[in-house]
Amino acid sequence: ERLFNVREGFSRKDDTLPKRLLNEPLPDGPAKGETINLDKLLNEYYTVRGWDYNGIPTDKKVLELGLTPLYDGPKIQVAIDERYMKDALPLAEAAYRGGADIIEAGTPLIKSEGLRVIKEFRKLCPNATIVADLKTFDTGWLETELAAENGADIVTVMGATDDYTIKDAVGAARKYGLKVMVDLMNLKDPISRAIEVEKLGVDIVCLHVGISAQIREREVDQKITIVENLVKSINTPVAVAGGIKLEVVPLLVKAGAKIIIVGGAITKSANPEEATRRFVTTVRKLWDEYKQKSNK
Repeated sequence: ERLFNVREGFSRKDDTLPKRLLNEPLPDGPAKGETINLDKLLNEYYTVRGWDYNGIPTDKKVLELGLTPLYDGPKIQVAIDERYMKDALPLAEAAYRGGADIIEAGTPLIKSEGLRVIKEFRKLCPNATIVADLKTFDTGWLETELAAENGADIVTVMGATDDYTIKDAVGAARKYGLKVMVDLMNLKDPISRAIEVEKLGVDIVCLHVGISAQIREREVDQKITIVENLVKSINTPVAVAGGIKLEVVPLLVKAGAKIIIVGGAITKSANPEEATRRFVTTVRKLWDEYKQKSNK
């Protein structure tokens, strides 16, 4: 029923109660004398049902029911690369409210605050997919296990490491129900390495220029050709990160990227929630247009 409602355009703004119930104090119970907090009520109800902040059933919940998700296109991942928890949490919540599919606890944040940030993100973003951007280079099993114990859904491993580390990470991920994203940062031949790690069973490969390089170059346009070639070379979903602005998104969607990772364009904007919403809306509109053309 909810999937039908979403398909017909209903959303969070349509979920309400009679004004009488919202305006009159509760007659009894623990909250006697208080009025109903609709926003809090919806958050708790959506969490229990397995819906996101906007009331849309998550892919995980839909698949559990043996159904097909309404949306099968590229997803927006928001990278939270703050240093302190106090700065990161409002950004994670804003990204979640804006409709981000994936929330990333960035490497600087994890190094500063520890993996406990994953648990804090989960409290604010109960039905989001959460990435622990560990950039693992050794102890693949242990670090993946630690990420799992703290509630992560995806863990990152460096493509420049040895195959054994990646195999260990994949083994732990299978045991604990995580996915492994391999970061192809700073590799001279990322496509060849992507082909190799695909054979090791990784779930996602990420073409990533990295923050330091991003500061020097600030452009991702030159990566488009590599993305296209990467998508053609492997069956594993391709994620792209590094200085991505809204105007680049159509190129990435056309190139075949399945996950578009956005950092500063959202987290450093005046309104991160609205900035996230613009990215999500743009990607979904582009994907709908692509599917319509494909069906003709």
